[in-house]
Parts: sequence; structure tokens; C-alpha cells
Amino acid sequence: TTTSTMFIARRAARATASAAKIATTASRSVVVDDAATTAAASLSRALGYHGARARTSLTSTRVDARAYSTAQMVHRDTPEDNASIPFEFAPEVMPKVEEIIARYPSNYKRSAMIPLLDVAQQQNAGHLSLSVMNKVAEILEVAPIRVYEVATFYSMFNRQKMGKLHVMVCGTTPCMLRGSRDIEKALSEYMGVQKFETTADGMFTLGEMECMGCCVNAPMIAVADYRNGVQGYTYNYYEDLTPQTAVKVCEELKAGKSPRVGSQTRDKAEPAGGLTSLTGEPRGPYCRDLAQVKKDLAAAEAAAKAEAAKAAAEKAAADKK
Repeated sequence: TTTSTMFIARRAARATASAAKIATTASRSVVVDDAATTAAASLSRALGYHGARARTSLTSTRVDARAYSTAQMVHRDTPEDNASIPFEFAPEVMPKVEEIIARYPSNYKRSAMIPLLDVAQQQNAGHLSLSVMNKVAEILEVAPIRVYEVATFYSMFNRQKMGKLHVMVCGTTPCMLRGSRDIEKALSEYMGVQKFETTADGMFTLGEMECMGCCVNAPMIAVADYRNGVQGYTYNYYEDLTPQTAVKVCEELKAGKSPRVGSQTRDKAEPAGGLTSLTGEPRGPYCRDLAQVKKDLAAAEAAAKAEAAKAAAEKAAADKK
């Protein structure tokens, strides 16, 4: 009927619009992955001719817009990332690996997966390649897919090669209200890249991270420094930024300097105009003087030992009689 035809047409139009949306958020100039193709095939069977049109739109669309995510959900072998590339934890890193595994019962080794992936990423210049994930699976005695599931779920793990310095701009509401988009723009212009891209010299990757818990000192960035492996790895917050101070932080990091960590203008998290409460001596109740408590405990323990020694001496003297 005419009504049925209109209903099918509307569903097909929505499917086409959805396909276009998926395509515009995919990686630059890549065809949408096989999972999307399978979903489109199912849709085409349900909608017949109109669905086939939607499927064609979905699978043939090529994307020219830049990516809006660093997550690589579908692996594709490349010369730099395939299972044939060997990976082993460095000898100096193995004690840390063993310490992490020892935290958990032997029948729950997989609980060490996230911290081991973190260490592996630090060693591998900020990148979880296929061989890195396979090595973690081997150590934990789990199927590789279990590691892939974790590595593609958490944004802290990078499935693509990163710059030596991964600069992440906080993009959550408090930081946005305090100017984080201006921070991102300034850093993008300084580095010469867009968000989620890496500079030609491999020094910086510009990224975004959602709320990092420093809303009182917004706006802020976090910087992961992969230049010195596991032993020298750092992950620092730089807060109370302006576009100028954000660029200055990156300039100093690139030059090998150590810019001030935390707030760039305050010594602690407090109102920009100074304290407005707790400006005098706090009212009680007060915490105990823990140093005095420790002394009292030590004195009581010494007295108990002395009393025990006295009792033992008296008993020994009585036994001799």
C-alpha cells in the first residue's frame, strides 16, 4: 500500500542518514569497516530495495573529514603493526611486571591486565600494537581477544602510534566554560596539527580527555611523556592555563625543561580571589595529637615489657627456693 511504501521509505532515509553520520566520524579516507557492512546487509534484507540503497550509501562512502576519535576498534595489519613484529618486556621492566602480577591470586592473573597494558604502552612509546597485546595475553594466559577488548574500551590506551608527548586538553563542561577551546586552538596552531593528529617530527600528539578532576583549576591539560621509557615516564597535569601559558608549557617540555606542574598561578586549589571561608582557627573537635599518641603507646609497651621482665625474674627467684 501507499502507507507501507512511505513507511519503508522513511526507514530507508533514516538508515541512509545514520550511515552518513557513521561515515563522517570514521577515520580519514577509509571505508567503513566490515561490521558496519554486515549491519547494513541485515538492514537491506529487512527493507528490500530501499535498504539496498542504504547499504550502498553506507559501504561506498569515503570520508575526508578528520577523525574524531583516537580509538582504533578494527585492526588492520600495517608494516609497523602486525603480529610478526616481536615484543618482549625489557629486562629492567620485568621486575615491575612480576610485582604487578604478584598482587593478585594466581587464578586471577587477568586482574593484572590493565596495569600491564599501561606498562607495555609506556615501554612501546605510547602505542599498544598487536604484538604488545598478544604478549600481555601470553603472560596472563588468556585469549588475545580478552586483551583486545580492554585495549579498545579504555581511552587511556592508544591503538595508534603517538607522539613523544601526548598533550590532552580537558574537554568537559567546566574547562569549556573556562576557555579550553581557546587552549585547544592555540595548541593546534602551535603544533600545526588538528586534534588527534601527530606532528611531522613525532614530538606531539594533540588529543582530548574528558574530566580529569581538576575543575576548580580549569582549564587544564594532561601530558603523557613517553620519551624515557617506563623508568622515566611521567603523566602530569598543568592547570589554570591561558592559551599563552599552555603553549609555553609545551615549548618548555619540547626543550627538555620541567615546567611547573599543577596550577600555573596558585599554590593550591582555592578561589582565584583568595579564601572566603576557613580563614581563622577552625573550631573543634580536633584530631588527636598523633605524635603524642605514638609516644604514649611506646611508653605503655615499654612498661609492659618491664613488668613482664620483673614477673619473670620474681618467678625464677621463687623457683630456686
